Amino acid sequence: MRLVQFESESGRSLGVVDVSGNRLSVVQGAERVYDLALEAARAGQGLESLVTARLGGETVSYDALLAESRVLPPL
Repeated sequence: MRLVQFESESGRSLGVVDVSGNRLSVVQGAERVYDLALEAARAGQGLESLVTARLGGETVSYDALLAESRVLPPL
């Protein structure tokens, strides 16, 4: 699972790169990998299962985010 932090129109967001590598599935209610990892640790849950539970239907173009320099550092 590849997590990517990026700037969206509404602020900072977090997404998971899909198998094609061209789209991100947006993680609902998450802005930073670090915060999500802390939440998973506190809940005694794996990061991957927490992320999977928060995936909605929203996707964004990974290529467009890269072209617009909206991808942020991993942590």
